[in-house]
Amino acid sequence: GLYPENEQCLRLEAARGAAKQAGVPLFINARTDLFLKETDQDKHKDLIPEAKARAAAYQDAGASGFFVPGLVQPELIAEICDQVTMPVNVMMRGGAPDMKTLASLGVARISFGPGPYFKAMDELASTHDKGIGYRLIRSTQPDGFDLCVVQGGLQSALTSLP
Repeated sequence: GLYPENEQCLRLEAARGAAKQAGVPLFINARTDLFLKETDQDKHKDLIPEAKARAAAYQDAGASGFFVPGLVQPELIAEICDQVTMPVNVMMRGGAPDMKTLASLGVARISFGPGPYFKAMDELASTHDKGIGYRLIRSTQPDGFDLCVVQGGLQSALTSLP
């Protein structure tokens, strides 16, 4: 979710402090959901100043990288990459440039999010319709986990992934 900036900074400071205390060289990829919350991509340009301010505050609080899921316009991704001093992470989704283009824009890390998992589960579920005999029972649990039970074949499998 999207926390208020000051609350997110406190969370980042706590994580960085705990990592330092434990002697763990932790890479903290601070996420902002500004662009996921605003589904109208025509309004994303207006969110860039807030995103850049969050990046600076997150870095001051101990973040190592900046994750902007939902941002897909090349010119806006390039602006973030040019003006944020941490490595920038974007998520592949509909409308996003290809990986080569993202790299040329300055993106340091590309995430695929839950897309490949959902695609695999949908493909598995379609095997039932093809007469292969597998059946997928899928539901989102109250804790936010996606629970999938695959029935059929020689064994049944249970997966719970965040």
